[in-house]
Amino acid sequence: MGDDTGNILPSLYEYYTSAEGIHSGLNSDNPDFLLNGKKITIFSGALHYFRVHPQYWRDRLKMYRAAGLNCVETYVPWNVHEPEDGQFDFGQNAKDNDFSLFLDIVKFLKMAQEEDLLVILRPGPYICAEWDFGG
Repeated sequence: MGDDTGNILPSLYEYYTSAEGIHSGLNSDNPDFLLNGKKITIFSGALHYFRVHPQYWRDRLKMYRAAGLNCVETYVPWNVHEPEDGQFDFGQNAKDNDFSLFLDIVKFLKMAQEEDLLVILRPGPYICAEWDFGG
């Protein structure tokens, strides 16, 4: 990423963490949201990773960033990640379940970071989103 002078700008993560990690999370005690003590305005859009074929995730994330968003929000439909008590699927069961490849949430989150987007992760217990028993 560069600015008009050709300088390389930091990623969102680099700017808000200064490579030290997050030591104070999102705070709303002031009139503005703060992340690591720095003012942040969240421009977010929803993208349900489990409803979009993984081959299109990066394309969609690039479009969100190009539209000026700095954050993507997604639900986590727990009932598909744990279809039976104690049996989990986070994308590793693609040979046994065609839907499994839609469930690699770690891949989705890393891809969002690569596209310089923060993530609001909404694991439930109730996800709404016209999805029954998702929490």
